[in-house]
Amino acid sequence: MARLDDLARRIHARLDMKLATLEHLIRDADERIDKLTRSFGDDRSQLDVTLASEDPHVEKALDAPRALDPVQTSVYRLADSGLESLRIAQEVGRTPGEVDLMLALRRTRQAAAKTAAL
Repeated sequence: MARLDDLARRIHARLDMKLATLEHLIRDADERIDKLTRSFGDDRSQLDVTLASEDPHVEKALDAPRALDPVQTSVYRLADSGLESLRIAQEVGRTPGEVDLMLALRRTRQAAAKTAAL
């Protein structure tokens, strides 16, 4: 029983570290998105984005229409109704970081779609 308890503590500590890392990466991504959005303006030539992978399938996958999963649909519906990300996270059973990431990606996709329509 003591070994199981020790194992559970170690696993919990590793998960906490991974969660902290993920939250840091999400904050970093949000900052980069904000920076790109601010510098983007109306001049598309200011945006210099390169994919980490040179795989031609990556670009196809990025352009392909995405089917929303039920969690994303719920997050978007709740956000559109005016709830804050912390409350949305509680409603859908996800972390606030995951909700913030979903909403940031949605904003980025919407901005890209508007730009592409021009």
